[in-house]
Amino acid sequence: MAGEKGDKAERLLNLTLALLSAKRPLTKQNIFENVAGYSGKSESMERMFERDKDELRELGIEVSVLPIDAFFDDELGYRILPRDYFLPEVSLTHEESIWLALAANVIREFAGRERAQNAVHTLLSESTAAIDEVVTASTATPIDIPVNEVLDEIWRAIKQKISLQFTYQSSPSSTSNPEIAGEQNEREVSPYLLTSRFGNWYLVGRDLKDKKIKTFRIDRLSQLLQGNSTVFLDADPQGELTPVLQNFHGERIQEVLLKCDAKMSIDHRLIRRSAEVDEKGDFRILTIKDVDAVEITEMVLWAGPLVEVLAPDSLRERVHQALRKTLEMNS
Repeated sequence: MAGEKGDKAERLLNLTLALLSAKRPLTKQNIFENVAGYSGKSESMERMFERDKDELRELGIEVSVLPIDAFFDDELGYRILPRDYFLPEVSLTHEESIWLALAANVIREFAGRERAQNAVHTLLSESTAAIDEVVTASTATPIDIPVNEVLDEIWRAIKQKISLQFTYQSSPSSTSNPEIAGEQNEREVSPYLLTSRFGNWYLVGRDLKDKKIKTFRIDRLSQLLQGNSTVFLDADPQGELTPVLQNFHGERIQEVLLKCDAKMSIDHRLIRRSAEVDEKGDFRILTIKDVDAVEITEMVLWAGPLVEVLAPDSLRERVHQALRKTLEMNS
């Protein structure tokens, strides 16, 4: 019996590869003659092929029935079209690329540096992210937010639509005295999604006490417990969640002027994003049009000393604030 299952699995694999690599539809006769695993009488191979075709479709592999000749449909053949078989290209935003690279830090603990780095390279190969910079940054950047047990519990609750109970510490700025830590409150929330900004994870959910949609910084919650599904309240993605997520983006800046070192690679994402690049010998002047303030701030910070913001002043101040915050956190 084990041998029969092995033979069948091998035949299904051979059939999949043959139909996927075929440049034109294959007739049943083509398949019986060229795909290993088909043997016996014609009727037996016919039944075997029909069963195999049904099994592939049950596995989610679409077997298309197409005319052999594009101008005549009197003879039909079979193909697996690459567009139906392969996953679409992975297109990641800059922030998503960074989080993926940071995740590689966690993977490295279990699978080794090389495998994690290769996985990131593969996934980012078609994206607009600067792969080497992202991977290098992920290696040098320590993860100081919870990325294992806490997020795992939250993801599970979101998937299963179960409420979460936790103690939450509000930010110091929300209290009357900024010198003291924020207040701690017991919360029960219907969790909807996780998002990130400036190195922090946030939970978006409905506070079951006042029924309002709120965001909670993950590193400020503790004593996390799963509640139950009976009190879980759904949310309207467009009407309630989209406006909240929009708050995680900055205002649009119509034009940004940057001065970058000539040593910066012409493949750098800032240069690729530029509408104009003016060569000035030892440096370049980049003009970037219509960009999100949060996105451009992060891009400048990742570029480090190779880039200086010339305009607008509001962006210069954003970058300075972010640098000051980083120095305070690491001093």
